[in-house]
Amino acid sequence: SETRMIEEMDSRINKAVRASETRMIEEMDSRINKAVRVSETRMAEEMKQLERRLDFRFSRRINQCVGKTAAQILHKVDKRIAGTEEFLLDEMERYDRKNEQRFHELTKRVEMCEDIYRVVNTEKTAVDELLKSNDDMEKRLSVVEKKLA
Repeated sequence: SETRMIEEMDSRINKAVRASETRMIEEMDSRINKAVRVSETRMAEEMKQLERRLDFRFSRRINQCVGKTAAQILHKVDKRIAGTEEFLLDEMERYDRKNEQRFHELTKRVEMCEDIYRVVNTEKTAVDELLKSNDDMEKRLSVVEKKLA
């Protein structure tokens, strides 16, 4: 019974953690993809406007600057992604600790229930023995009463 309950609790906890991880990963992927799309769209529009305004003599210099800016943006995006990954891992660890505490609490409760079951079972056995003894005494008393009558 204890093993089955532990396995069931482990299964439920693991399912909850996996579901939470999946939701968090999907949400972060969605947010990152959305931010990247918005950023790319905005950058493309700004680049078109700049090309229209500037003379093509400066196109080489602009390409160099854009390359540097793109590199800086990619570097910042990579930093943010790394920060997000660290955040997710920290959150997953926090949930693991939280679920471990719940598991230990449930384990204590199961142990307490088992102790109560043992006590109740022992009391039941004692009551059964007393009732059996009482029945035997009643039978003996009946026999004695018959002999006296």
